[in-house]
Amino acid sequence: MRRFSHTTVLPVDAARVWEALQDPTTWEAIGGVDRITDVRRDREGRLMGYRFSSTIGRVSYAGVANTVRAEPGRLMEVEVASRDLDGSILIRLEPGEEDTKMSVTVQLRPKGLMAAMAFPAISAAVGRGLPANVEEFASRIVG
Repeated sequence: MRRFSHTTVLPVDAARVWEALQDPTTWEAIGGVDRITDVRRDREGRLMGYRFSSTIGRVSYAGVANTVRAEPGRLMEVEVASRDLDGSILIRLEPGEEDTKMSVTVQLRPKGLMAAMAFPAISAAVGRGLPANVEEFASRIVG
């Protein structure tokens, strides 16, 4: 398993960040997600999951994301599963007086022999791209 993290500060309150996390298009910026479909929400409108396609190292992966933890204004964790990889995206929010610190942690693990052989290149691409992806994610939230 590999784990990567990046933290940024957004000049908006945590409620605005939380609201943006409920918009599936916001998630397209994390981890090279190219497309999101089949969005699921609970009765209150909170994001519960979606299907996605993602390109990592010139290989396209189709998968499913499911929200497994959600504490409004504090954290949201989404588990992701594809044919070759499993993992999670954990977003922690720390509200400040005039801003919000957002920490994003991505964990990945390969499934199967072929995925394990390609995993060093895949995980390196995710690790290199995470800081820019998180900053893009943050810019979508700020608008």
